[in-house]
Parts: sequence; C-alpha cells; structure tokens
Amino acid sequence: MKINIGTSLGNIVGVEIDKKFEELTYDDIRPFVIERFGNKKLSVYGWAPHVISLQKFMEMNIPDWDSRSDVKQYISLKECLADEDKYDRVEAADLFHDFLVIKDRLFDEAMGAFLSKRGHHEYHM
Repeated sequence: MKINIGTSLGNIVGVEIDKKFEELTYDDIRPFVIERFGNKKLSVYGWAPHVISLQKFMEMNIPDWDSRSDVKQYISLKECLADEDKYDRVEAADLFHDFLVIKDRLFDEAMGAFLSKRGHHEYHM
C-alpha cells in the first residue's frame, strides 16, 4: 500500500510499504524519514493512506462512529443528496447546508483526535 508521512520538515508522499495500515508503527516509518531527511532533528506528525476519503478519515478518528446520531444524520444527508432528482434546487440547497454543517463538525472532531494522538493539542478549525 502507499502512504503519506507528515513531518516538521515536509511531507513524504506515496511511500510504498508492505504492511497493513492498521499495523504500522513509528519503527516502520522511520527508515523512510531517514532516507529522505537524514538524521536531521524533526518531528513526525503522523502517516495516512495515500488516498483516503474524508468519511474514512472521520471513521478512523471518531470513537463510536457507528452508534452516533450525528453520524447517522451525516450519512443520511449524504445519501439523499446523491440523488439529484429527489429535491428541487431550494430544498437541495438547504439540505446541502445542513450536510456541510454536520460534516464540518465531524471533521473538526476527527482532526482534533488525529492530532491529539500525535501529541498536538491545539487544533481549532
């Protein structure tokens, strides 16, 4: 699989690694960081799959994803909006606004959790 690695000196994009993402540790990532930046002092912020959907990112970083009512509302609105013949333009605009509000709130929570796991505690969207 391909992953991206974020560091304080820049990102390393498209690293090919022969391990499942869930099993990766810093020890797996370190050789790629050293190859790119040498032994310079830096911080590794984290790593992520090379291509990841926003929803997958949120699922990975929000506890109890499947049981939350706001998540159910997000998924329901997403599915409803996918059918463009279902609503008139005004109603669709209102639904899209509601969808964006929920999505932004969920993304903010997911990003906060993602960064907190990596030692950053000051994220605010």
